[in-house]
Amino acid sequence: MRTREHANRSYSYRRRLAIWFGVLALVAAACGGAEEDTAAPTTAAPTTAAPTTAAPTTAAPTSQRPDGVPAPGESETLDRIYNNGEFVGGCAPTTPHCIIDPSINEWVGLGPSIAELLAERLGVRYRTVGAGWDAIVPGLATGKYDMIVTGLTFRPERAESVDYELLGSYGFCVLARADDDRVQSWESFAENPELRLGQIAGVAEEAMIRSDFPTINLVSMQSTRPSLSEEVSTGRIDGTLMGSISIPLEMEVYPNLKVIPEDCFEAPILGQPWGMAVPKGDTVMLEWFGAVVEELKADGTWDDLIAYWYAPEQLRLGIEG
Repeated sequence: MRTREHANRSYSYRRRLAIWFGVLALVAAACGGAEEDTAAPTTAAPTTAAPTTAAPTTAAPTSQRPDGVPAPGESETLDRIYNNGEFVGGCAPTTPHCIIDPSINEWVGLGPSIAELLAERLGVRYRTVGAGWDAIVPGLATGKYDMIVTGLTFRPERAESVDYELLGSYGFCVLARADDDRVQSWESFAENPELRLGQIAGVAEEAMIRSDFPTINLVSMQSTRPSLSEEVSTGRIDGTLMGSISIPLEMEVYPNLKVIPEDCFEAPILGQPWGMAVPKGDTVMLEWFGAVVEELKADGTWDDLIAYWYAPEQLRLGIEG
């Protein structure tokens, strides 16, 4: 595994907060993720407003790779991509990285947008394949896709099977019913075994709670169930741990919930690094991907993508879609 420091992370939580309010003002006239059935869409992100360029529809011959792309024989993953004539990204639902847009029934998000830019650099088509959170890492090893493009939270057990390019950090908040006085802090769940904390099976939050907080009454739920916020709102579980970026819109949709701590959007708890991943041992593919990311940051494309996909109307896709 290769971990790299990114000193100028434009997507830190305070910057995300600024982006959130800034974009909200501009579009006032104008989403541990979204729990969709992940078996369906296998298409690329739409070519509408997202600041990305659609990938070419024809593949470059294996012997005529674009400048900057490793030569044949250096990367097993890249060789497979050129042999197949397409780059396939793996998505598991998590806002705003991989979302199913119900209006077009396609995968959209930061992940597919970045993957399309990678396919453009390679000169091949791009396609997204969906997977559940319990299958996203195994699917890479079996060749179901060439790269995991969803926001994959770092876990040591995952790093045994994939190689990460770390791109940022996640933080979490607790959602509970506003009228449930038993829940006053994150520690409430560890101290009261009657409280049920629900998480989607296979996500990093579930693994973290199971290993690091064994006294918590963890309820593992399938991704085809209603949203975790709805489960909390209706009392089927007593709380859930959720990525802080989605909290403002979750509170819009479910006003009977409370967030803990109250300043969690600015100061989330239990921060974890996230990234995208390539097959274990393919260091050439990893180095190439890292170099492309640095280029996207240098020319402003990365900032544009972060601003677009973290804007309220895009986050809302993952919550209301």
